[in-house]
Amino acid sequence: RHSSNTGMTMVIEKETIEQINRRRWWSNYRPTVKTTSLDSYNFNDVDFIKMDTENYVIPILKGAIETLKNNNPILQIEANKNIEEVDAFLKNLGYNLYDTFSVERFYKK
Repeated sequence: RHSSNTGMTMVIEKETIEQINRRRWWSNYRPTVKTTSLDSYNFNDVDFIKMDTENYVIPILKGAIETLKNNNPILQIEANKNIEEVDAFLKNLGYNLYDTFSVERFYKK
């Protein structure tokens, strides 16, 4: 956990913590993380998705197209970059922006 930002957390192995402590926190650390698309889970009862992905919204949405088409969930997305691209991508899937709060954007069909 980052001392001045309680929302900034990560899951890492203990050995990596020791390595990071030898350097300045977070400066050059770029972990490799195995990912799986949301669509690969074949969810069929999704009514809400919240995304806070540090500006990786589009790649994640691309892996959730079938989930979005089949479930029509309301979306809460933290977006402070590439907002026009996110809006256009979701509009192509039938979503419209219906509310905002700070950097949070809410979409529904």
